[in-house]
Amino acid sequence: STDPASVYTPGIYRSSIELNGNSFDVEVTVDAQKIRSIHLENLSESTAAMFPLVEPTLEELSSQIYSGQSLDEIHLSYADQSH
Repeated sequence: STDPASVYTPGIYRSSIELNGNSFDVEVTVDAQKIRSIHLENLSESTAAMFPLVEPTLEELSSQIYSGQSLDEIHLSYADQSH
C-alpha cells in the first residue's frame, strides 16, 4: 500500500486446512489498520463433531489476535489441565 500508515493490504484472505481427510477454511478479513474478523468457513457438522476443539480454539486465538493485532505472545490454555 502507498499509505505509510497502512499495516495491512485490505481484503479477505482464506487458507484451507485438512484434518483426517476433512477440509475447511480459515477466513481472515482485514482493513488497512486492523484484523476485523477471523472465522471458519465450510466446517461440516461431522468435522466439528470429530474435532470438537477446533471452534473453541479458533475463538480463543481470534480473541488474542484481535486484542493484540499480532501473532506475537499468543497463549493457549487447555480446559483440562489435569495431565
